[in-house]
Amino acid sequence: MRFARGDMMDEAVPISARVAGTIRGAGLDAYKAKPNVPEILRQMANVICRISAAAAAAAAEMRTAMGMKVVEKVTDLFEGGDAPDRIV
Repeated sequence: MRFARGDMMDEAVPISARVAGTIRGAGLDAYKAKPNVPEILRQMANVICRISAAAAAAAAEMRTAMGMKVVEKVTDLFEGGDAPDRIV
């Protein structure tokens, strides 16, 4: 169930829905102030709070490395090389 992304997340929604029994559980990976997960969510039964590694991809160094990897792979492919990361 996706409630929102990042700063749009209204943490009161899954909290009140879980307390009221409207939902029986939740798996969450979006928080108002990630990586700070509200303690009430951490303590609730049938609620899984996850902090994804996606935040690491926001680092400038990581974005540059990902971009360079794309350039390398496309260049290799156009020069007749193999595409080892290809998903078929």
